[in-house]
Amino acid sequence: MGAEPKPKSQTKKNKTRPALNLRRAYVSSSFLQGFGALVLEKGGDAKSLLAQVELSPEIVSSQSRLISFESFIALLELASDQLDMPDFAFLLLQRQSVEILGPLSRLLSDAKSVREVFHRIAQHLSLVVSGIELEVTETHNCVELYYQTKLPLIENKPAFQFYLLGATFLVLSATLPIDRRIRSVHFKTEIADEAVAKSILRFFQCPVKFESQGLKLSFSEDIFSSTVSSRLGIFPGIWSDNEPISVYVEKLIGLLLPSKNATFENVAHMLGVSQSTLYRHLAREKTTFKKLIMSVRLSLADDYLKNTPYSLQEISLLLGYANQSAFSRSYLGSTGCLPSVARLRFLDE
Repeated sequence: MGAEPKPKSQTKKNKTRPALNLRRAYVSSSFLQGFGALVLEKGGDAKSLLAQVELSPEIVSSQSRLISFESFIALLELASDQLDMPDFAFLLLQRQSVEILGPLSRLLSDAKSVREVFHRIAQHLSLVVSGIELEVTETHNCVELYYQTKLPLIENKPAFQFYLLGATFLVLSATLPIDRRIRSVHFKTEIADEAVAKSILRFFQCPVKFESQGLKLSFSEDIFSSTVSSRLGIFPGIWSDNEPISVYVEKLIGLLLPSKNATFENVAHMLGVSQSTLYRHLAREKTTFKKLIMSVRLSLADDYLKNTPYSLQEISLLLGYANQSAFSRSYLGSTGCLPSVARLRFLDE
């Protein structure tokens, strides 16, 4: 594919959904992929580490629960400290696949250009990591992925910056021919540990700048002139015909509820099927999209009420409700009791 025409403006930014009205950022529990195995391999106790940051052991095997980014970063820092592994975050990243961020393979499968891939990845990351916006900025001599965050409790922590930039780099490396086109990686934090600095350089294999004003990845301007990589087709599909489609629909609903994007159209697109095909398969399994949304909401509500310190307002937003009153009415209609009462009952169990 030849070079694309330059955009009319010097700078182009992707449009993402409005930020959620949450007090903190949340990420999918899939970010813990490989955590237990790595801790065990290094002689640690994953259950103890999780308990110290108030996360239940079951969360490691969960694929749809949302956990606060604060707890996730605290867990990485705790593991790094107790296992005496300053580069724990990078070791964990190297064991993970791009699918920790959801069905990116489906979302990128019909991308026509590298520019389109960049913008879809930025939009998807902004969607699945609540509280963070990723912008694609184009100038006359470079392309940058720039992070906008308003998370004062964690945004200056090294583990937060390592994992955020590392996860983006992991996705880009798996989907695009970025070799020799990435110019630099910029961290806002200072790195005093020489072992960590070396680990960062090995991971990114490009110049790394610390104590920068912004958190970003910088690429040469010709990255958008390259062809879409054949790597886009190497990932396994999220669903195959011989498996119940409802299981995968439920996972996607859980991922999309906080952004209020859990629509029939969006889920069908993420699965790589037409809406009529999705409707037909759900009917064959004797269920509907509406029933699955209700089931996922109830299951996650019980989970959050029982196992997390999230407020009722936060739970309402995480489940895609307009407000706490709507959540309370729905929960009361399904269970016969208010969520506040259910939380007290869970505490007594």
